[in-house]
Amino acid sequence: MNMDWMLEPPEPSRKERCVEARVEDWLKNPVQGIEDAGLDLADYLDWDKLEADFAKLAEDYYDSYVDD
Repeated sequence: MNMDWMLEPPEPSRKERCVEARVEDWLKNPVQGIEDAGLDLADYLDWDKLEADFAKLAEDYYDSYVDD
């Protein structure tokens, strides 16, 4: 009779806990984490979405300050 279903899941290893903690720290401040890890922030940006959001914000800014 197989009783594996009754076993507790194994505890995470020291390495797994360390990796999880480091990733958690980096995600608290992703810009600093990217810098600490030596990554390039540009690889993680959706430039098309950023451009669209900037355009929308610029339109809103213009509409709030300029009367046609």
